[in-house]
Amino acid sequence: MSRIVCSTAVEGQTGFLIAKLLMKKLESLGAWSSPTSRAASGPSSRPSSRRYEITLELVLAAKKAGVPNVVLISSAGCDYADPVRQPRLRQFIDIETAVLSTKGDTGTATGHLPCIICADFYAENLLLYPEQAKVESVLPLPIGESNKFAPVALGDVSHLAADVLTGKGKHEFDDRHRGQMVVMTEAIGATLDFENISISEAKRILSVQSESDKSEQEYILDYYSLVREGKTNFVATTAFQFVTDVQATEPDDFDFFKLYAAELRPRKKVKA
Repeated sequence: MSRIVCSTAVEGQTGFLIAKLLMKKLESLGAWSSPTSRAASGPSSRPSSRRYEITLELVLAAKKAGVPNVVLISSAGCDYADPVRQPRLRQFIDIETAVLSTKGDTGTATGHLPCIICADFYAENLLLYPEQAKVESVLPLPIGESNKFAPVALGDVSHLAADVLTGKGKHEFDDRHRGQMVVMTEAIGATLDFENISISEAKRILSVQSESDKSEQEYILDYYSLVREGKTNFVATTAFQFVTDVQATEPDDFDFFKLYAAELRPRKKVKA
């Protein structure tokens, strides 16, 4: 049975890359893609300042339209975020709540149980510092002296999403995935030292070296704040391997940087 997959709320740098990788994965499985002219041209140069509100509106629209299956790519650790100290990260809780509120609603086909993929810190964010990582084995991040976090590759997130979207069951999705919250984290397979820097310095680096918009940069800074508070010391890869039957990508011996730097590393000239 054919299936239509619609990717929404992907106008930012990260969302666009996930959608791009997801499209490639689905095409490798025999899917036919038809991106809109705006989506095909790349991430929006001016993402909407109302992306949070728009995402909630899209959840409501999907419910009204009776979309039978919904997959939300959320953020692992957002349930630990403080509304004051990590407001951008905490917004994912509101979005997850809106998506899960359709569970059991007999008035819409969307009530057949959605799926949420909670991805940890995207390893591609580390590609802002490829030379420091490969040559000096140092990443300047404002995460404190002894805290840990477990990055995941965007390719793995799109791989997992593709497997969920192509699953087959009574209500289209595989019954193993329906109503699930899949947490994706992966410990780095290489030794990297993190040089603790100030928040102001982290903001400067992001503004100079990242093409991400302000809200995405604020999300990254919120995540760093969560790491500093010691709330990200968790690793769980069983969910990813259970769904995909493959191991997650690891930057062992810095192969991760070699694999992704050419295609995914944000490129931006240093501001004078």
